[in-house]
Amino acid sequence: MKTEKMFQIGRIVGSHGLRGEVKVFPLTDFPERFTKKTPILARHESGREIMLHPLSAREHKGTIILQVSEFEEINQTIPWLKSELLIPEEDLMPLPEGRYYLHQIIGLEVFLEDSTHIGTVTDVLQPRANDVYVVHLNENGKKLPIDSKEELLLPVIDDVILSTDLAQHRIIVRLLAGL
Repeated sequence: MKTEKMFQIGRIVGSHGLRGEVKVFPLTDFPERFTKKTPILARHESGREIMLHPLSAREHKGTIILQVSEFEEINQTIPWLKSELLIPEEDLMPLPEGRYYLHQIIGLEVFLEDSTHIGTVTDVLQPRANDVYVVHLNENGKKLPIDSKEELLLPVIDDVILSTDLAQHRIIVRLLAGL
């Protein structure tokens, strides 16, 4: 496969029936994407790869039952159990205005409203209420208005995240008392 960046949308966790269907645990907020006829790369933990062409998909007990043209019977599916299902970035589902994929946020530079650079987003935590950006703080010797040693946790709420500019590779934030 090309060296393009690939994103995991699911994992083959089992076979279903005798006619070559696979049971997929979806790792996407858009399970309907499996009904599209867009090819999906299956990458086995051994490193083997195969391009799968979906024919049909349906939800079943928290999984997706996926039929692909490459598997006609159960014995063809067994070597691909535990495979990751991957798609290239251009096949990601479009997000609504103001929503971003995690890979778009990680690495962005974080600035205060007064243009003070405070650090870089290194991770995104996803507790129940809202996402939280983990910001590795700037080490340029400047005294920052933050009582933290190395990292700052920023809740992704409108009062804190003022703007996100992917083109400029930056996030503008307002620090609330207690952060």
